[in-house]
Amino acid sequence: MAIKETQETKINKTQGEEEQLPCVKCDGKTHHKVLLSVDESGAEHNGDRIECDWDVHHQIVQCQGCKEISFRRASTNSEDIEYITPSQGR
Repeated sequence: MAIKETQETKINKTQGEEEQLPCVKCDGKTHHKVLLSVDESGAEHNGDRIECDWDVHHQIVQCQGCKEISFRRASTNSEDIEYITPSQGR
């Protein structure tokens, strides 16, 4: 069966969110606010089953301390998640 890929792009989905990020000017982790974002998500399907899903966030962020503006690219995918099975316990 062929693998089918789906993709979606949203503008400013993460706008207004705050993250604790390293600041190039403050020289440490500070609160940054997302000013603008292009957020992409997608998945690869093999029939009815999702093989892999992913998210990529391209963000212009501003340090809430020194007000420095910088660019951030953050990504995740379903292969990054560590699953705990019932036999492994908690």
